[in-house]
Amino acid sequence: MTIFPSQQAMERAEELFSDVARMVEGYRGRMGTTWYWSLPNDVLVGFFLGHTGADERWDVIHGEAATMVAGIYARVDFPFVAYARKPLSPPYLRDIHGEAVWMHEVYFDGGMMLNEMAGWLKLLGARPLATLAELETPELTDLQARLVRHALEHLNGAFVLKELHQAFKAEIAMRRLSALAQAWDAGKLFHIDLNDQAFGRYDQDFRFGAVNLKSAFFVVKFLEDVGYQGSRHFDAHAYRTEDTQGVWDFARGCIRNYLALAAKAREFDQDPRVAEAMAYSGVAELAEPTVGPYSSESAARLKAESFDVDVLATRGFGNEALDQLVIDHILGTA
Repeated sequence: MTIFPSQQAMERAEELFSDVARMVEGYRGRMGTTWYWSLPNDVLVGFFLGHTGADERWDVIHGEAATMVAGIYARVDFPFVAYARKPLSPPYLRDIHGEAVWMHEVYFDGGMMLNEMAGWLKLLGARPLATLAELETPELTDLQARLVRHALEHLNGAFVLKELHQAFKAEIAMRRLSALAQAWDAGKLFHIDLNDQAFGRYDQDFRFGAVNLKSAFFVVKFLEDVGYQGSRHFDAHAYRTEDTQGVWDFARGCIRNYLALAAKAREFDQDPRVAEAMAYSGVAELAEPTVGPYSSESAARLKAESFDVDVLATRGFGNEALDQLVIDHILGTA
C-alpha cells in the first residue's frame, strides 16, 4: 500500500519550499507531492518527502537532479526530522495518526536548512554535469569544486551528505566556529548547543569533547575569549548502552571537559611562546581590513593588484609550530 504524506506534512514542506523559492530562481511549483525547479542547461530538480525509519514518519526530503540526456545524475537528502516549529516536539515528524510537528526550532528558523537547499540548487545551476577537467572554473568556489570532485570520484556523482560530512569534517568544524564568530559580531549569539559528532559513522550527538578535542578546544576558547555570558547547553546524550549512572557520568563529563578546555585556553593565551608564534605567523594581520566594504571601486582595486609570487613564496609562516603548541596545550605537554 502506498502511504502519502498528510496534509499537515505537505503544508510544512510547502512553507519550506516557498522560502527556498525566494532564494533561488527557477521554482516551477508543486505537482502532486514533488516540488520542482528548472535550472540553466535544461536541468530539472525535484524534491519529495520520504522516510528512513517507520512508514508514517516523514523524516527526510529527497532531492534529485536530472537532464533529458543524462537522466538522474545527482541526489541529496535533507533531514526533515532536524527542523522544527516546536522545541518540545518529538524527534520526528508525526504524520497520519498524529499532529505534524518538528523538533529543533532554533535550527530551522536560523535558516540553515534553507541555506543548504539553496546552495545545492545554485551549485547545480552553476555547473551541471561537471567533469573533473571542468572544475577549474570561476563558476565554482574552491569548496564547491572539491565537493563535486569528491562526489564524482568516490560517490558516483551523488551528493550524499553523510559521506561529504565525513570527508570534510575538519573543515566543517572550522566553518561552524566561523559561524559562531559571525553571530557574536552581529550581536545575535543568544544560545549555543555543545556536543560532538563522528560524521558518517554514528548518527548521534556525543558528550562534548568525546570525538574532536581540537575543535572543542577552539569553540571553548572563542566563548571564553569574547566573554560569552549565555548558557552552555550540552545538546547531546549518553551512549545508548548506558544505564542511569551512565547518564550522570555523561553529564559530568560534558561539564568537566568544558571546564578543562577553558583552563587549557587560558594557559594557551598566557604562553609567551604562543604570542611569539602568532606574531611570526601574522595572526594579527588577519584582523586588518583589506579593500573594505564591497563596492565597484574596491573590486576594481583588488582586481588591479599585482603580487610577486616568487617573493611571497620565500616566506614561511610557522603554522606547523603554532598548531603544535595547540596540541601540546590540549595534551598537557606544553
